[in-house]
Amino acid sequence: MIFRLLGVLILVGSGIGVAYRLNLRSSVALERAEAWLSFLRFVKLRVECFSLPAPTILKQCDEKLLRRCGYVGERVPEQFEELLAKCDGLDAETERILGGFSEDFGKGYRDEQLHSCEYYFSMLNEHKESLKKQVPIQRKLRSTLCISIVIAVIILFL
Repeated sequence: MIFRLLGVLILVGSGIGVAYRLNLRSSVALERAEAWLSFLRFVKLRVECFSLPAPTILKQCDEKLLRRCGYVGERVPEQFEELLAKCDGLDAETERILGGFSEDFGKGYRDEQLHSCEYYFSMLNEHKESLKKQVPIQRKLRSTLCISIVIAVIILFL
């Protein structure tokens, strides 16, 4: 009887752990999208006010902001592609949007750069808003599914 109770506790603990990890992943994706919006604001401001080239903008960027964006490299990157390649915790849509930005970034005149920043900022902002709506729903769904599966497995084993 003690082994059954121990098995039930292990199953409940693992179900709660899986639900927590899945919920954490969606929260991280939302936080990363918000951080990237801050980064795009920073880039736009540097291009608009100072007409700085991409490597200079990245050197001036606060390392804390880069960490919030998910950057896991040791030093501040010199190219946007390098920054994007070493980022962790991005969902597929955020990666797609930022991939488009990295292709356009630094390959035009000042007005083209500003237009590119505005365009990708609006796309990422729309995605962030959809994530904001989806995250609470996904949390409930994932938590309910994990707990339901654990309960079903416990019923089968008992």
